[in-house]
Amino acid sequence: MTTAHLLDPELENALLALQAATGRSRKELLRDMILKELHFTPFSEGNTPPKKSPNVPPSRRSNLV
Repeated sequence: MTTAHLLDPELENALLALQAATGRSRKELLRDMILKELHFTPFSEGNTPPKKSPNVPPSRRSNLV
């Protein structure tokens, strides 16, 4: 079964328009929409994992507050 059978006609038309405008696949567009709804962004869009904080000795931590 294709995604066309799972979407209502209005969403299908919007997805087709996005495909034509961006040149991206249905799978990519749907994945990114879902991730955006969940407040995530794919790593391909420049999102990088958070960097570890520097290792600060306990004696200096109180000075950083």
